[in-house]
Amino acid sequence: MKIICRKCGFEDEQQIEKRNEANNGVVIFLDALGAREFSLDECRTFISDRDEILNRSSFIWNKWTSEFQKELDKKLPEPEIVAFQDSIIICFAEQSGNSLPPLLAAGQWLTQMMTQAIFKGIFFRGSISVGPYIFDTSPKNVTVMGPAVSDAYLYHDKAKWIGVIQTPKCQNNYQSVIEFDAKERKEKLNPKFYEFLFVDYPVPFGDGKKERCNAVSWPHIACRAEKKLGNPIISSVLSEGMCKELDTAIKQKYKNSLTFLRWYEKYIFPNN
Repeated sequence: MKIICRKCGFEDEQQIEKRNEANNGVVIFLDALGAREFSLDECRTFISDRDEILNRSSFIWNKWTSEFQKELDKKLPEPEIVAFQDSIIICFAEQSGNSLPPLLAAGQWLTQMMTQAIFKGIFFRGSISVGPYIFDTSPKNVTVMGPAVSDAYLYHDKAKWIGVIQTPKCQNNYQSVIEFDAKERKEKLNPKFYEFLFVDYPVPFGDGKKERCNAVSWPHIACRAEKKLGNPIISSVLSEGMCKELDTAIKQKYKNSLTFLRWYEKYIFPNN
């Protein structure tokens, strides 16, 4: 069995050491929209594209790690990643020393990964939680479980869109995280400073209901890419999804996601 583990890369099962330790940190649960209806050929394409996205994310993360260390003297915690079926679990454990808080690191990782996934036609929705969890690997199995995993799973499919939200538990923790980060940077707290990672947004929860959540700012990378290329590449992918012969509920999720992108592009991106 292939496991995507701490280094964000594929490891042979003989190389995986037994780990059965309790961690405290961030857990992300992602699920791919529409995968239940995939044919075998579509499943093969999905697996290939997913692996390409994760490997590309690993490359970008390694580059950012070097830049953070050089320019900010900060370490970026490395994610532990498990991919199974059409879902992915990503864990960022708390680190000792001069390290970026796991929640902010998770936001950094997700903004670029989500944009890559949309560009490749893979549409994830999910949630982020904080707290204790166990990440256990052996030559035959990998197990990720604990309160943070359960909390992330509980909320991963609540929002009717393509995107990632903080769970209520995570949102309660978020304020203290950004306060700590501002203090570390010796600056006055400015919540808007972090809108390139997370943004307060009325997220659609179905039946016309919306709930204000801290959502991952994947449109930040999308807007940068579209501005640089002069081409609405991400907008076009979402618009194409709305035109496909799909279930009405799924089409609405594309529409909700495009609305989020347009809102971010108009009200948030110009200020970042």
